[in-house]
Amino acid sequence: MSRIYTCEVLCGHVLSSYRELIERVSTYLRDGPPSLANAELADTIINYERRLLERLRPRENVSEPSAQRTTVAQLTRMVPIVKWEQLLSAYFHGHSIGQDTPVLISQPHYFSGLSQIISTTDTTTLNHYMMWRMVMKYAPHLDRTVRSHYFRFQQFIHGAEDPDQPEEHWWEQCARHTSHYLRHAVGYLYATKAAGSRVEDTVRQAEALAEQVKKQAIDSVSSVAWLTDKGPLREKLSSVELRVGYAFKDRPKELDNFYLDLIIKPGSHLENVFEAERFLGRQKARLLSDRATDLAEDQAWTISAVDTRPIYNRELNTVVVPLAALQSPIFSLEEHPALLYGSFGSLVGRLMFECLDQADADEGRHLFRNNVTRASLQETLRCLANGYPALDKTLPVNGLLVAGEALADIAGLTAAFRVSQDLLDIAILDSGPAFVCEEFKVLLRKNSIHQVPVPPIPSSAAERALQIIKQNFNKLDWDTQLVRILLTQTRAPHESMCEEVLLRRLEIWSLVSSSAPKRLRVLQTLQQFPEFGRSFGCGTDPESNICHAW
Repeated sequence: MSRIYTCEVLCGHVLSSYRELIERVSTYLRDGPPSLANAELADTIINYERRLLERLRPRENVSEPSAQRTTVAQLTRMVPIVKWEQLLSAYFHGHSIGQDTPVLISQPHYFSGLSQIISTTDTTTLNHYMMWRMVMKYAPHLDRTVRSHYFRFQQFIHGAEDPDQPEEHWWEQCARHTSHYLRHAVGYLYATKAAGSRVEDTVRQAEALAEQVKKQAIDSVSSVAWLTDKGPLREKLSSVELRVGYAFKDRPKELDNFYLDLIIKPGSHLENVFEAERFLGRQKARLLSDRATDLAEDQAWTISAVDTRPIYNRELNTVVVPLAALQSPIFSLEEHPALLYGSFGSLVGRLMFECLDQADADEGRHLFRNNVTRASLQETLRCLANGYPALDKTLPVNGLLVAGEALADIAGLTAAFRVSQDLLDIAILDSGPAFVCEEFKVLLRKNSIHQVPVPPIPSSAAERALQIIKQNFNKLDWDTQLVRILLTQTRAPHESMCEEVLLRRLEIWSLVSSSAPKRLRVLQTLQQFPEFGRSFGCGTDPESNICHAW
């Protein structure tokens, strides 16, 4: 919700749409005399939410921590108006919560001012706010009228050209919520019934490639000049666990036992949703005191096998690659190995280095505790941040917010590239071997293209290389070829990092997002990747802003 308020100056129509949502839903749900007119109720909720969100650390302030480890006692001193021990005991029912129970909080800046906001707010406003947040949480599961208002608003803030879609276009919500509450069961069915006959071979080869990238990621730390204290990062990477495929593999009985106390009944969908929420809460509570096999599996597999976006679980230091992500263009047993290293390999590498994107958190302070190293890290991040305007002036981005992401991209691509150099022997047209560039050249050779024309007015070195590729792949699906070879796939497999993004959506996200548009991520990474520059002769431009990041 923060993006609605942050972008108010640029897109007040989004805030207006949110106010309209509150008014329409409250009008429909109220069955008695209202204490406030609907328009006044909307303003009350919005004003209170704005006060809360103003306590969040400004995203452009990268010096303050975004997370902090503490205890219930310290949290109580920080926000004394909330009875934390009682609240957490109710949430984790049946489990002992004491003053010394460890707690990880996000946005400590927010908690530091929470007591004052709550204590200076009347009870009626607090009640309206709590009721509205509950309605928003369960809106996708309420009746058609509420769902329609909610879905239209979601379409609007995500930049849909036509937010008034008929209900049959909402089918994905059913699949999404089923996967949320029954993620392991849905994932197991997908793996055993719908994912094809080569699931085991796919998982086995993906695991092997991921392990190779992990080894090179660890080894690559030694060559990073600005990283004077290399030990903590090596240890962090060495302890990374890899989960590839799906949960409860070859253990269907354990999967059945996991869902034994989830009772789904015919009748009210909403009642079943409440029961599923209680089930998930019980599973989380059991993790506090029980380390049974099924719970360990559940803890590690925080997403379903049907998800298409691999993740890095920071709390468990685990890279999770769901089975559905192991399909073209990210991964395919039929693809040339160079394509696998350039897509899946760099994706896994980027996730392993996600700690570089969190230098301000507790984890980052542990990895970069040496003052000299921290200063060098900040200098590298500033260099990367300063390079974005030259890449593409039409795409808005806050360089300081996305520089950590760029550093992780570069480090991950480097690890995957080194694996390819160890294992591949691809013919090279000229000097500067790079698995990305080699594959370009193989494809060029297949299409009988012997000379690569250079555009006369390049906007940057990396942009020029992309122009070259696009010119010479005009008879091919060049976006597909590029996405297979280039770099991290951060969303569904069919979405290229070079995807077109609506400008309205970019305006909404640009001021607060810690992730750059995918086109800029590609350009930034290739520009900072020396092997790519050498192969295309494009690494010496003064405007290139080479940072020697990894």
